[in-house]
Amino acid sequence: TRWVVTNWGGFNRYDPSTQRFKRYQADPGSKHTLSHNYVWDIDEDRHGMLWLGTDGGGLDRFDPRKGSFTHFRHDPADPHSISNDNVVAVHVDGRGAVWAGTRQGGLCRFDPATGRFRIFRHDPADPSSLGGDDVRAIIEDAEGRIWVGTFGGGLSVFDPGTERFTRYAGDGSDPWQLPNNRIHSLMIDAKGTIWIGTDGGGVSRFIPQQNKFLTYRHDTRKPESICNDIILSMIEDNSGVLWFGSEFGGISKLDHTRYNFHHYRSDPDNRNSLNDNSVWSILIDRNNILWIGTRVGGLNRYDRAANRFTHFLHDPRDPFSLSNNHVRCLLEDHDGRLWVGTDGGGLNRFDPLTRKFTRYLNDPVNPASLSGNRVYCVFQDSRDRIWVGTRTGGLNLFDPTTRGFRHYRSEDGYDQGLSNDFVYVIRERSDGKLWVGTFAGGLNLFDPESGRWTHYRSRANDTTALSSDCVLAITETNDGGLWIGTGGGGINHFDPKTGKFRVWDERDGLANRSEEHTSELQSRQS
Repeated sequence: TRWVVTNWGGFNRYDPSTQRFKRYQADPGSKHTLSHNYVWDIDEDRHGMLWLGTDGGGLDRFDPRKGSFTHFRHDPADPHSISNDNVVAVHVDGRGAVWAGTRQGGLCRFDPATGRFRIFRHDPADPSSLGGDDVRAIIEDAEGRIWVGTFGGGLSVFDPGTERFTRYAGDGSDPWQLPNNRIHSLMIDAKGTIWIGTDGGGVSRFIPQQNKFLTYRHDTRKPESICNDIILSMIEDNSGVLWFGSEFGGISKLDHTRYNFHHYRSDPDNRNSLNDNSVWSILIDRNNILWIGTRVGGLNRYDRAANRFTHFLHDPRDPFSLSNNHVRCLLEDHDGRLWVGTDGGGLNRFDPLTRKFTRYLNDPVNPASLSGNRVYCVFQDSRDRIWVGTRTGGLNLFDPTTRGFRHYRSEDGYDQGLSNDFVYVIRERSDGKLWVGTFAGGLNLFDPESGRWTHYRSRANDTTALSSDCVLAITETNDGGLWIGTGGGGINHFDPKTGKFRVWDERDGLANRSEEHTSELQSRQS
């Protein structure tokens, strides 16, 4: 399971097996929900509990099994409560203690056994105290020391044996010091190296043998330098490559051999870069090649081994080029061919061997052509059949023998046919029947063998019906139930035994719109 925290959108549980989210948000009327929808950070303890730092709601502990929250808020009358309700950084250490970094409230250590917090604050008269009270990042090294990045107070290292801090700060007089004292992010790589991302000073790595910092800064004269000096996030991938996310410069990847940086962003002067920063769809194929569908840049292919983007664009002079540069959806079929749905250019099938596209477009005089050129989803079922959902032309079934399409439209009659011609999502039930979600006609269950349709629509004053006819996402559970994401109607759960729906919406603390996520935690499978 993946947990995604957001700014103003609470936090979300993502199940990779179903590719769906469940949202958890604040409900002022319930003390058992998230305390605040602005979530800064998240960590997991050894018991599977999640700890969340919020912007004004203090520290929350979430029990995934019960689905309930426990809140830890500042209480001026209790010296053992958390010092401040704006919790920016959270870390659970190897001993099970929970560390919470606050804005202007210093560092807090929570002991789960006693239920008490101990507060560590900056004391100008004590050089072994915390360097600053605005804590932005917390990590733990292999020796159990806690590294604390503060905004304005530099870096502090807590020794659990002495319970004292060692401070590292920079004043600009020594290039081997920290470049500045405003720290956004901290990371320990697989080799144990400490990395420090700063606000305006680039990124530094700590050299413990010399007690010094080596800093990498952006230099407009050196394209191999880091992309920007405001480093907000850092991560190491499975192959040991370090990635740095910046405020304005995109993403940088560090080359360990030469300590040069490589950037990923649209560069008009570099034909091998990503050609459009507006990405609509992403797919990783069986050969580990990354395919990116863009808003106006067509299809991009990124070869990670060659570190190069190849662009596939519409060329009016080439009938084997991509039909349209607005790429909305991607599918790799069981034979390794790529299907590309475009918003205005119909459907394309790409053959990786010939590197040519075969176009399938609507032809008004050919009843076996694709029913519409605005393709929103492409799906392959367990029998290898390709299904295509369009914005105005309903559902299409591709016939590989004739290379034509069979159409399923709402005009076939509401009782017998598709409920609405804007098909947004297609999923297959375990028995081979298809769930078809439409943008304005609710949910359809289609049996391709009998041709029978069953419709599920919203009904006024019926709390057991689908809450909205705008169906955007569908996931089947192991017992045959469905989780359904709707436009404006929250999340619905469908029970196939009863044929009834249960709705989660804003009244349950659920968001009815998507939020921009700011951090992610990969947790154990649950």
